[in-house]
Amino acid sequence: MRASEFDQPRAAGCVLYAEDTGRYGFQQRSDSVSDPGVWSTWGGGREPGESVEQCVLRELAEEAGYQGPVRLEHIDTVGGYATFLATVPQEFAPKINDEVKDWCWVNAGDWPTPLHSVLTAITSRLVENFADGKNPGRKGLSRRVGIPKKPTLTQLSKIAKSSSGERRRMAQWQLNMRRGRAKKNK
Repeated sequence: MRASEFDQPRAAGCVLYAEDTGRYGFQQRSDSVSDPGVWSTWGGGREPGESVEQCVLRELAEEAGYQGPVRLEHIDTVGGYATFLATVPQEFAPKINDEVKDWCWVNAGDWPTPLHSVLTAITSRLVENFADGKNPGRKGLSRRVGIPKKPTLTQLSKIAKSSSGERRRMAQWQLNMRRGRAKKNK
C-alpha cells in the first residue's frame, strides 16, 4: 500500500437516491454477513489500490447489479467507513447477491428499521432542515435540477407544478422560503 492509502477509509458504501421519484434506496443485510437483518448502505471493504469512490461503484455493481450513471456525494466517514449519497437518474429493481436479503425505495423520513448504527446518524443529514437557516443543503442542487438562477415567483410556481422529484421539491422550497412560509411535508 502507498502511504496515502493508509489515510483512506477501509470500507465505503452508499445510500441510493433516485432523481425521478426523490426516494432513497437501502439494502437489508443477509443472515450470512455481519449485522444480519439490519438495513444498510450498498457497500463493503476496499480492495488494494482502490479509491473509496471505486469501492462504492464496485460494491453497487456486486450487491445491486447496478452499473448505470451515478453521481457520488460524500456524506460522512465514521469508524473507517465512508458513506456516500449515490444519485441515479431513476429507481431500478436491484439484482441482489447473497449478501443482501431485501431492498427498498422509501421517502425521506420513512426509513426502514432497524437501521445500521452508522446510518442512524447519517439519515438526519440526507434531508436538509432548511427552516433553521443554518444548513444550506447540498451546494448547487438547485442548479443541478435545472432551476434558473434568481427565478421569479411565477417561474418557481410553474416548475413546482410541472415537475417531480427533487426538482419539484427544490422549487417548492424556494417558493416557501421567498414567501416566508415553513417547509411543507408531504
